[in-house]
Amino acid sequence: MIRKNHTIVLEDTSPSEMARFRQIMLNIWRQQIEDDKNAIEMESFIKEQQEKTTEPKEKYTTTWLGEVVLNSDLHGFNYRNNPKQNIFNTSTGDFVDAIEDKFIDSSVSVNGHFYNKNGTFEGKVNISNNKGSVNDVYVCDGKGNAKDTFVNAIKLDISHENFCYIAGVINAEDSSTFESAAATTQATFNAVKFEKGDKLSMEEQGKLAKKLLSTGYSTATSKKLLKDEDNNSLYKNARKGLIHVLLGKKDYSEGAVLWDGIDFADKGITHNKATKEGGISISKELWVKFIENSKFKPDSKGTQRLLLHKPNSPAHDKDKTKVEALATIPFEEEEKTTIKTSYEPYIFDLFPSQNKNWNFQIELEDKKNIDYYETLGTNNNSGRVLHKATVVYGGHIFWKFYYEHPNNKGYLWKYYMNHKL
Repeated sequence: MIRKNHTIVLEDTSPSEMARFRQIMLNIWRQQIEDDKNAIEMESFIKEQQEKTTEPKEKYTTTWLGEVVLNSDLHGFNYRNNPKQNIFNTSTGDFVDAIEDKFIDSSVSVNGHFYNKNGTFEGKVNISNNKGSVNDVYVCDGKGNAKDTFVNAIKLDISHENFCYIAGVINAEDSSTFESAAATTQATFNAVKFEKGDKLSMEEQGKLAKKLLSTGYSTATSKKLLKDEDNNSLYKNARKGLIHVLLGKKDYSEGAVLWDGIDFADKGITHNKATKEGGISISKELWVKFIENSKFKPDSKGTQRLLLHKPNSPAHDKDKTKVEALATIPFEEEEKTTIKTSYEPYIFDLFPSQNKNWNFQIELEDKKNIDYYETLGTNNNSGRVLHKATVVYGGHIFWKFYYEHPNNKGYLWKYYMNHKL
């Protein structure tokens, strides 16, 4: 049974307060029953998975989290279950208290390339007596006390070449923050599953992600393997984001399959995604954040402009200012009503405007709104709204497919994207 302490503060002992107290106790009682039920089901599931996945004679064990580790080196696998950091021990099938996730065995003796969870390259091992291949990739918590050992190493389902290539392209795309790198990587893996199905193993996803990034899906100008000796913050963010995805953790892209950078900040509703590629739906909040995150540099007169062209060049003097960039998606301002009193006229704002950055009169036929903006696709995608903005990280804005939009009823999504992977 899971026991929890509850503190209930009553203002007085009036009938209304006592009624509220009874309702609170009833809710607590119902939650207790639900928690106990879930705990029993979880315990049963864990024991079942442990019996299925742990075979002493096998070289590797697949934990109940789907991570592959060496049997010869792993004696227990701990998993943080909740904010109190209850840890799951696969040897006993029980949860135990601990401060952080850890392996019982503090080091491994296998070949491969080892990367810290923070993206730092820790070292390479290639010893004939060790198990595994030097092309294997592991994530760890650092180097062990003995030579060529690493703490809490977990084998990732990806080859070293694929790992370095994906990290290299992600770095070229945007690894200014860990979140941006993780979201860009996850969107790539989401796109792979969109094209090839969601039953792929992580190893298969990694192979296809490398292939996808080598196509026009990524418009990065530099596509090359990230060298292991490159350990600055940007390179570490790229690796850390990839490791995050390979471990099956949070989807920072929020289901996205595409992203855009500074070219979208420059073109707004005239961008291909907003027109012939199928239309967009975007909130004002995401749009403003995206423009704020975009890179600006001063022109020859000191005015900050989008960094589309090299600073100090004549072309950069014509790049958009922040105000001009914001106006490329012309959200409407709130309507204001003038009220005259016997004393003096003043402006009464019926709905306080959340948009103080621009106020342009632009003639457009597309749908406009205060809090969001939609454009309709053109050409073969006429009338569609295929893309919905999900999140902004770094210099990228991310898009998922807007399956539920009424304008997209009957659309054949399978034909949207095919890179012949």
